[in-house]
Amino acid sequence: MANVYGTNLEAALVPVPGAAAIKQAIDGTAAVIAGIDADAKVLHWSLDGGTARVLFGGNTPTATDGHLLADGASGSWSADAARSAKLILASGTPVLHGSCME
Repeated sequence: MANVYGTNLEAALVPVPGAAAIKQAIDGTAAVIAGIDADAKVLHWSLDGGTARVLFGGNTPTATDGHLLADGASGSWSADAARSAKLILASGTPVLHGSCME
């Protein structure tokens, strides 16, 4: 499993009450992560089924440009970073799974 930015704060975090789990298929069109709860401080995520590329802060990745997320990668992003992320298919049929934490 690839190491992606994380912190030691995870133990202090709890799920946002009532927040739906995120399950988003990543395809050939760069897209933001849908469904991040307004009260979330952190998004815990994992990627399964393929690889994807991601860029942050209004930048748009392509299938060959951006940070590569490997199949099986997981990590935690601040909710602000997650909201600014755009992901696109690099290979396979990746699905992003996420949990909103506070």
